[in-house]
Amino acid sequence: MVCDGYGLEQRHYHDLIESTTYILRSFKYALPPNKDESNNTVGLRAHKDTSFFTILHQNNVTGLQVKLKNGEWFDVDPSPFMFLVLAGESFQVWSNDRIKACEHRVMIMNEKKQRFSMGLFSVGTTIQPHEELVDDEEHPRHYKPFDFYDYLKFIGTKEALESKCRIKTFCGIDD
Repeated sequence: MVCDGYGLEQRHYHDLIESTTYILRSFKYALPPNKDESNNTVGLRAHKDTSFFTILHQNNVTGLQVKLKNGEWFDVDPSPFMFLVLAGESFQVWSNDRIKACEHRVMIMNEKKQRFSMGLFSVGTTIQPHEELVDDEEHPRHYKPFDFYDYLKFIGTKEALESKCRIKTFCGIDD
């Protein structure tokens, strides 16, 4: 869909798929320590995934929130019939900032039911802006190519933790 949307040839889709691997992970969130407590607690701090994209599925328990462009947090409907697709930082680089990584978090709500979710993460090895999505006029190159596993090592460093945008700190090109 993305390749079609940007007018990229079919071969680019196949190149992207061929260079991508997938990781399936399940998540279990603890119940709040005091079920009568009215305050919500952070179950997973606000973050952006490092992957190209993440496909999430959750049981019928609230808690997932995504950050909107205006900075407000939006509660995601926990329908058991829905899959949520989140763009990650690798996709942001590949699209040369045309697609922004989705910031999200999990809040542990005052519920009596355990929250579970499944995430399918897509990752590549060498990540770089797609050449056809870079031009000198409207969309100059914003990122240098990088090794995904080197980036994973970087995200736990003090420099990454103190940065405003860790992907731009790691491989961004100053505008």
